[in-house]
Amino acid sequence: MTPVQTTVQNPAAVSNLTPVQTIVQNPAAVSNLTPTQTTVQNPATVSGLTTTQTTVQNSTAVSGLPVQTIIPIVQNPTEVSNVTPTQTTVQNSTIVPATVSTESPPTVSIGQMPAVPAAEAPNLATIPTRELATPIAPSQPLTTNPLFSPNSQQQNEISSSLQQGNSPAPPPIEVSALPPNFGTMIFPAEERFTSEFVNYLNLPPTRTIVTIEETQNTLRTVAQSTGVKPAIVYIRFVPKGSPIDRADSSSSILRVEQQIPASEELELVVITPEGAPLRARIPQTDRAVVMSAVQRFRNELTNPVKRHTHSYLPLAQQLYRWMVEPIEIELQARGIQNLSFISDAWLRSIPMAALHDGKGFLVERYSVGSMPSLSLTDTTAANFKNTQVLAMGASEFADMSPLPAVKIEVPAIAPQEWPGKSFLNEDFTLANLKAQRQGQAFGMIHLATHADFRSGSPSQSFIQLWDTKLRLDQLRQMGWHSPQVELLVLSACRTAVGDREAELGFGGLAVQAGVKSAVATLWYISDEGSLGLMAEFYAQLRTAPIKAEALRQAQLALLRQEVRIEGGMLRTSSRSLPLPPELANTDIQNFSHPYYWSAFRMIGNPW
Repeated sequence: MTPVQTTVQNPAAVSNLTPVQTIVQNPAAVSNLTPTQTTVQNPATVSGLTTTQTTVQNSTAVSGLPVQTIIPIVQNPTEVSNVTPTQTTVQNSTIVPATVSTESPPTVSIGQMPAVPAAEAPNLATIPTRELATPIAPSQPLTTNPLFSPNSQQQNEISSSLQQGNSPAPPPIEVSALPPNFGTMIFPAEERFTSEFVNYLNLPPTRTIVTIEETQNTLRTVAQSTGVKPAIVYIRFVPKGSPIDRADSSSSILRVEQQIPASEELELVVITPEGAPLRARIPQTDRAVVMSAVQRFRNELTNPVKRHTHSYLPLAQQLYRWMVEPIEIELQARGIQNLSFISDAWLRSIPMAALHDGKGFLVERYSVGSMPSLSLTDTTAANFKNTQVLAMGASEFADMSPLPAVKIEVPAIAPQEWPGKSFLNEDFTLANLKAQRQGQAFGMIHLATHADFRSGSPSQSFIQLWDTKLRLDQLRQMGWHSPQVELLVLSACRTAVGDREAELGFGGLAVQAGVKSAVATLWYISDEGSLGLMAEFYAQLRTAPIKAEALRQAQLALLRQEVRIEGGMLRTSSRSLPLPPELANTDIQNFSHPYYWSAFRMIGNPW
């Protein structure tokens, strides 16, 4: 095999640097490769710089791939000065060098794939602004491109090249070599997120990963059966400047990318019932910057001394600019009404409903939920309208704070708001929970009690019953998957913000319990607020087209003060409930602050 020679002139700005020539000849074997020479002109403006030429001959192993391809622009990340000119030559003794020259590669157009238009800046005139402790970088123009992935052979070649120490960047992928029907491909983030939950929850490893085509078929079926048009939104971190969508499950590619977290940037990928998937890269973001904003956002929402302020708004708007604004115009153009977020690690505990565009909250425009991954979610049509609810709860605990409103909440749900049975305190035991479910196939289970999602293994997270803790790793033994429970509701949960394992437990609640959907809270909210939202949720569930819409309407009722406290009574949109004596003198009058309603999350199947 004869070598290929590539000449690149000044790919990055370098100051005070004299010409350096490096020649590397065939460090890796190449088969079935047509010898070519590719010349790429300086992609960035360079001032006062002597031309530098680097010659690389067949620096990576590629089998059966054309050489003339899309060339990613790589910019020198650091400024280099005062470097003495050197020349390094490495010979491959087994290959006779030869050079065949060609013209520089043509520009490849992928314009036939849709791109996300730039979103208009939100109007912040009506929102009070406050100084932040740490300024957040303003949003920048977005780089968008359609979604595509390499085939399995190309993924293996990329993985092999990354395993070589100090090897050059993987070769770019030619668009013409990709499958003509992108819908049959597996989106790599779907595979990686599925693997994370399977490993953490110790689920059976034989899982089928859904393709983009299957995802769109599911979304079309939901839209036709419910009248609500849904979309799946992936939020993840990717290497900056990555020109292709590489396989990033448990392969060496993921391990290499995780070693350089500082090079990450946020990426959004949207899959809708119709049309090609869309991708938006968010420049000037990385995991540290985004997680800092997420942490401060949750702190502002949950700080008890700030529940009568709008201190959370600047951060709510910044997160909106990163995570929604880049795709907002396209979501509206496609008529999307429901968003299911599938998020990367450390992004799974964001109260997405409370993100703000400067005019209103995200929940005012869409019903919102989350999935661990689509492959782990039971997306079959739900039939919760004709089922009964088993409501259980505890208002007193030996070593945890009391929940006095539970004495009102549990009987208000069953049988007053929804047909079913209710049990309180001493009757809320593990044995009775099992016996009631075995005796009757309740389609919904409501547990009004403390639940903690903690760091560590699933055995560290639990739901507090009257007589014991029901651990997360024990949920499968409850038999809620056969016959399957349509909806599990936990009305007083807490999960550690920014903790990967706690987020995996919370995000995997539905799949671990074997239920289609779950409603839980990201943090403990007030007892009165939980009572108000739960009563409103079940009232809305009777008429809502999907479960996520019922939750949305309940959240809006709190936001708009349709659920409030007046004269010792809790007023909902449809009725009034007496408060227990312990809460009769509360100074809370309304629940419009997002602390009270944005913690509630629909997990799993939102339809």
